[in-house]
Amino acid sequence: RLQTDRPDVVEEFESQTFRAALVQAAWRWKPGIVQLEFTWMAQYAGRYGQAKTILVEHDITFDLQRQLLATSPANWELEQQYRKWVTFEPHAWTQVDCVITMSAKDEASVTGAHRVVTLPNGVDCARFRSTNLAPDPQRLLFIGSFAHRPNVLALEWFFREVWPLLSGYTLHIIAGPDPQRHTDLNLNVPNVVLEAFVADVRPAYENAAIVLAPLVASAGTNIKVLEAMAMGRVVIGTQAGFHGLAVRPGHDCLLADTGPGMVAAIQTASTATALRQTLGLAARATAQASDWNTIGHLQQRIFDILQGNSDEANWSRQPLAAPE
Repeated sequence: RLQTDRPDVVEEFESQTFRAALVQAAWRWKPGIVQLEFTWMAQYAGRYGQAKTILVEHDITFDLQRQLLATSPANWELEQQYRKWVTFEPHAWTQVDCVITMSAKDEASVTGAHRVVTLPNGVDCARFRSTNLAPDPQRLLFIGSFAHRPNVLALEWFFREVWPLLSGYTLHIIAGPDPQRHTDLNLNVPNVVLEAFVADVRPAYENAAIVLAPLVASAGTNIKVLEAMAMGRVVIGTQAGFHGLAVRPGHDCLLADTGPGMVAAIQTASTATALRQTLGLAARATAQASDWNTIGHLQQRIFDILQGNSDEANWSRQPLAAPE
């Protein structure tokens, strides 16, 4: 690949054809809002008539790159990508009318933007609703595309620090297309069920009593955690796994940042039926506060303010975050 001063993934999404199509669509349809999803799409933040532009930062990419670099400090390629993101991303924030982040922590990282607001991630609570009140307490579930490096790092940590200390459990992994291309982990081992792409993950949530989020690096928010909570499952994760989510460890989830701590949490949750039920009910209630219907109303408020259909003072006076 030709080296430029932009991150590789930005170059991968560069398309003059797509750029021309955007301009043509804006000219033809005259939209009020042009919303760009993910940092690398900020390269298309041009002027589209009178349309206001929004960049949705699903994570603060240079922050995630910094965390990844901390796990591999001698990785020259990773360091180069980090340096490019440190330049590209803050500049991108200045090129749009509004930046949307997934959490208050991410919002605090944004500088130079005309406007920045937190719009939490959400979940379809009507769709993610469990009918199985007695899932297998010995069945653990991990969902995360291996194409996203933090998910691979999470499983590497789990297999190194936790799995050898467990006995009698089944670990179900849903890893996205061609998972073994992204990791050297040997997952062809007893009691580990590996699946690639799965069109509907709800049956996996139905069958497992415990869902894992053992991330060691994270930015944005983990929507799989919200799905699991909406299904009333016990979620056990690290602080990085719960990054940006309004959870209360011990009330609606279990927090464990060490191998022995996660082992203990898994063993406790798998043997205590009443605890699983209590955590599951609280988790479902937490997820309902982030239902897409609620998030949709917040999104509409942002549109209205940007288009002048709502009092500008409301921007600072009224909270745009979903209730915790």
